[in-house]
Parts: sequence; structure tokens; C-alpha cells
Amino acid sequence: MRSALSLVDRCPRRWREIWPRLDPAEAELADAAPWHDGYDEPLPVDGGPGCDLPLGALADGLAAAQVRIVELRAKALFPAEFNLQVERVGNKAEVLSLTSLYLVRSVLERLPEEPAIVTCDKHGGRDYYAALLQHVFPDELVRIRRETAELSVYELSHAGRKVEFRFLVGGERMLPTALASMTAKYLRELALRPFNAFWQGHIPHLKPTAGYAVDAKRFLAEIRAVQEQLGIEKCTFWRSR
Repeated sequence: MRSALSLVDRCPRRWREIWPRLDPAEAELADAAPWHDGYDEPLPVDGGPGCDLPLGALADGLAAAQVRIVELRAKALFPAEFNLQVERVGNKAEVLSLTSLYLVRSVLERLPEEPAIVTCDKHGGRDYYAALLQHVFPDELVRIRRETAELSVYELSHAGRKVEFRFLVGGERMLPTALASMTAKYLRELALRPFNAFWQGHIPHLKPTAGYAVDAKRFLAEIRAVQEQLGIEKCTFWRSR
């Protein structure tokens, strides 16, 4: 992911740099929680110097496939904001879809006025996206081309170009969707680093968590006493859904 950012001249070299480079609207994101306060570290955290290495192989491979990375964006939803959005729209599936589609809209508006194809993985098994697209693009007519369990296709016009949206099962087999998935997973791992460091600073020998369901419950039980002493509300780090 950092290599991809290097190809658009935005390679981050520190933890605090990566968030605004993927979402300029989130310039203050790094200060949104107590575990972010004062936290920073060099990147990459694993795997060698990353973008300090020559990128010829990646650039050559993309060129051979007639592919060029022109933009890379991501929207980080930390638990406090996620919980507020779930409360506002009613369920987490809507939050996922609306966040993703608003991000797509922001990218489209920065690209040249040429026809575009947007490829997405299916969102939690959803087959119907016309209403969501109409909500995100209220001034455009959304045309349904196909809606099946395997593939849903829609067309609309936006920012001076025709746009086709494809939602497909196994969407990560497509390069743009795979890169988006890797970016999101990388940000998730980076987000957990200050979170674990914060609690380990208060609780010696605390085992870090990767945040997945069973272990997250273990971690919550082990930090609960300190959490209450510090007056940190659970909703700032624990998803409601």
C-alpha cells in the first residue's frame, strides 16, 4: 500500500502522516482518542524500508498490464464515529455502504472527465444498491442494468462522465478492489498499535489484541478496571454493532 502511495508521490514516513494522505478531511484524526495523544512512529513498522526501495518492479508490472495508479484514498471510521453513524442510519451495513460510496464520489470528482468503472466487492451479501447510489448521487438518474446474487450493475452520469458501478462476489480478485482491501487492512493494523501501547502502558504484561471477536472480549475484561479508573467511555473504542 505504501508502494502504491509512492507512485502518486504521497508515501508516508510516519504514523501521523498516513491518515491525512489517504483522507485529507481527516487531518485531525490522529488526536481523536487518548491513545493517539502524542503517538507517532516511523513507517514502515515491518517489512523493511518500503518506499525507500526502488519501485521499478511495481511500476514496470503495472505498465506491462497497461494500468496506472492515479489516486488512492481511504476513510477511517474509529469506533466513536462509527457508533454515531450506526445510531444515525440504523445499522452497520448502511454505514459501510454509504461511507464507501461517498468515498468513491470524492475520488470521481478529482479524476479527468472520462468514463469510469467502479468495482466493489458485495457489501455483506447485499444484492440491491440502486437506492444507496441514488442517495449518494441525488441529482443523477441511477439506471439498473443487472441485479443477481453474483453481480449487480448500475449506470449514472456524474462530474461530466458516465459511471458504471459493479458490485460482485469475490470482488477482491480485481486489482482496484484488492488494493482497497489491502489499504483498509493495513490501516486497521496501524490503528491498533497505539491502542495496544496505551493499555499496555497502564497494565504491565497485558497481551495485545488484534481486535477480533473472541480475543476482543478477553481484552475488554482485562482492561475494564483501568478503563473505569481513567473514565474512558466504552463507546470510544468498542463498536456498538
